[in-house]
Amino acid sequence: AFSVGRVQTPTVRLICENDEAIKTFIPKDFWKITLVDEKHNLTFLSDEEFETENSAKEALQTLDTQAVITSIESKIEEKSAPKLFSLPTLQAYCAKQWKFSSDETLSIIQSLYQKKYLTYPRTAIPYITEFEFEDLKRDLIQYQQLLEISFPLTNATPDKRWVNASKVKEHFAIIPTGEIPNLSELTEKEQKVYQIVALRSILMFAPKYKYDSTTVTITNQEREFTVKGKKVLELGWKAFVSGDSNDVLLPAFNQGETINVVPKLNKGQTTPPKRLTEANLLGVMTKNSLGTPATRASIIKVIQDQKYVVKDKSGAFIPTDRGKLLIEYLQDNPFSKVENTKEWEKNLKRVGMGAITKEAFVDMIKQEIIQQVNAVKNTL
Repeated sequence: AFSVGRVQTPTVRLICENDEAIKTFIPKDFWKITLVDEKHNLTFLSDEEFETENSAKEALQTLDTQAVITSIESKIEEKSAPKLFSLPTLQAYCAKQWKFSSDETLSIIQSLYQKKYLTYPRTAIPYITEFEFEDLKRDLIQYQQLLEISFPLTNATPDKRWVNASKVKEHFAIIPTGEIPNLSELTEKEQKVYQIVALRSILMFAPKYKYDSTTVTITNQEREFTVKGKKVLELGWKAFVSGDSNDVLLPAFNQGETINVVPKLNKGQTTPPKRLTEANLLGVMTKNSLGTPATRASIIKVIQDQKYVVKDKSGAFIPTDRGKLLIEYLQDNPFSKVENTKEWEKNLKRVGMGAITKEAFVDMIKQEIIQQVNAVKNTL
């Protein structure tokens, strides 16, 4: 017996198609030319790709050992803190960061919710209203003390990046409540989830990340090559988030200046698609309206329990022979296709809005099933 469903089957199909794309992928060689400024330890890149080594070598031989700086573009840029967590984005974060399954993450958030430390977990909304904003601002110092971080209250007024009542439906983003926990009383996994939610929630009050972004373009025999540099001016909220914040410094080049370069030929090869991890799969499911924030974790668990897919050591999904057989059998069946479920979701929303009746929607599905049954009968 094979279990099928309007969400689980298209999800299995996504994993099977991803696996097939990887297995049938044929790598292709390509060549690119770079100019190396050995004095400043910089490599200038070109967008131009060559399909054959001979054509690349011909282009390489036309280049000089000197190039002219034809453009220097520099601008100050600012980046705000990340958006607040919804259930899908928090599940994706935990899957990527700690290899938690979606079901496990939901269970942890549910536990923290029942202990009154986090707000309602089953939400697809990354926004809050002004009421929650004021609550978070009021308790900001307590959260900072708990997380052992400190920054000045810079954004004291609501910003639509995080605060937008018009986009809040039944539930708002997942944020900490005014009930501050004793972290030592939480499990290790609960501590991790609570701390990242609390941190993400208060970073909206922190200064912006500011940096000087510079792009230098050089020309060599009418071919253009560029190098990009970034100088951090103010870390802001990024000071509290793990990641590479090192400055990539460029020398004080002048437009029209001539620099010495070494033309080099580099061989590359196209790479196959990456396997779907839990974080990737959640993103694809969200994009294609497969399930809801409250059901996606259980769907992913179901297709594993049904032995349609398994996870490898890296946490990526691989279809089993059983899963492949299911999708092979349902290859031409619209119920196995992502587009079909997406269309159903649109019609369900139309039913909710009163644009069509529920009877019309159900009748449409009945007709599709009748057509499929008749098609099978005709083959007997």
